[in-house]
Amino acid sequence: MLATIAAERESTAGFPEFLETHARWVVIGFSALYWAATWHTASTKPLWNDEIVTRYIAGIPGIRELLKTLSTGIDGQTPLFFLVTRLTGANGSPLGLRLPGMIGVWTAALCLYAFVSRRTYRACGLFAMFLPLLLGTAAYAHDARPYGLLLGGAAATLLCWQAAAENQRRRWTVLLLWAAATFTVAISYYGVFVLVPLGIGELMRWRQNGRPDLVVWSALALALAPLAIEYPVMRALKASIGVFWLKPKLLGATYGYYETMLAPAASLAAGLLVVALLRPVLFRASFAKPQPWPRAAVPELVAIAGVTALPVLYVLSGLVTGAFVPRYAIVGMTGFCAGVGFLLYHDRTLAALCVVVAGLQFAGLAGLQLRKTEVPRVLHLPPESGPDRLPVVLSGPNEFVETRYYASPELAARLYYVADPPLALQYAETDSVDLVAQKLTRIAPVQVENYTTFTSRHSRFLVVYRRYEVFGWILNKLQDDGASIALRSLGDDETVYEVSLRK
Repeated sequence: MLATIAAERESTAGFPEFLETHARWVVIGFSALYWAATWHTASTKPLWNDEIVTRYIAGIPGIRELLKTLSTGIDGQTPLFFLVTRLTGANGSPLGLRLPGMIGVWTAALCLYAFVSRRTYRACGLFAMFLPLLLGTAAYAHDARPYGLLLGGAAATLLCWQAAAENQRRRWTVLLLWAAATFTVAISYYGVFVLVPLGIGELMRWRQNGRPDLVVWSALALALAPLAIEYPVMRALKASIGVFWLKPKLLGATYGYYETMLAPAASLAAGLLVVALLRPVLFRASFAKPQPWPRAAVPELVAIAGVTALPVLYVLSGLVTGAFVPRYAIVGMTGFCAGVGFLLYHDRTLAALCVVVAGLQFAGLAGLQLRKTEVPRVLHLPPESGPDRLPVVLSGPNEFVETRYYASPELAARLYYVADPPLALQYAETDSVDLVAQKLTRIAPVQVENYTTFTSRHSRFLVVYRRYEVFGWILNKLQDDGASIALRSLGDDETVYEVSLRK
């Protein structure tokens, strides 16, 4: 079967064959446009809350001190992620902090191309390559968090696992499999789940071949080694996380994951539907009898299905830990992208048309990225009379961290966040964000005080409320305490109040 595919690739009659023989140029063009657009976005987009926390933690000197800090529960990411980020983002530049994620998503796209092309056609691989930049995963190509690296590690592990079964350069492919799987486990606490569908796929190979591949099993087992270092940090994190801000439910969280990841591809789906409807009319003569799957592809299809379904396992783990956000299960899109590529194997003409649609949309989105430049948000305070300036409390913790990071030294000295976990739990039904805010004072130059301390020191102050904040609670508490709250300014989505406490 592989010989049949190779023979068809040598043909040069028609667009699918042209794409088959010139696929490398599509990959090169994709890479050039990807790096141009992502470099621009990563350089100009202001850092958001979690990225700023990444910047502070990555700046902690020494591995021992880093492990000690992470054991407080300040951030739910692994030590390796911060060590990698320190290599590129030590100076705190947005581009340096985001470079690991840029490399990770690009690596994922290229590995998906190689993985799918090996068993099908290059057009199928090209379509799988474009997909991560057209789904919800695209945002993590310029994000200073580990999800881009996790996506790249999972795709690389899948590719190396496939290559290890070829028995070509066996020593190197198994070594690369171990390295990729170990990196995936070490870069995120959720990375270990990637080994589950690979194990299921390996069981299918065992059934096909009549014997287990002990070398591959050993490589996958040895990839669990980082858990020995991560486990104490994980246990301390679980004990200190508090009540998480997003409470997962099996059906709701699973649906929310696929909606978050697939919704950005709505326009792509519409274009593909048009192509699929027109394909029988425009290319009727190119229909051919569907080829059966190559024997070697069957275990890989099983593994792909398992990776695609992994988010269900992630949600189940979230029910245990009490914490789940769709980005935690980003690796599920690795299986989805590969699976869609494999499904196009039975119609090479349709696959080529899908590449055109996906390529055009990717180019359009990249063009929009290159034309877009963002600037840090400015805090608009009302004019004040007299030499004294009132303290400014930002109601939302994320808004506080972001505003404080980009504020002038004069303004930064006036900015506060009032963090009080029991009160946050009472009013916002979560205390995890306020717990993190309190711990942030140990590594960042931020002013965070509890409610009693702050109100005993300041009888008058300003409170800034932004419409889309989700964790703010202080205005409700002040109102319950009978404080005088006067409107000072009203913007499109930012409101400033002056608070006077009753003695």
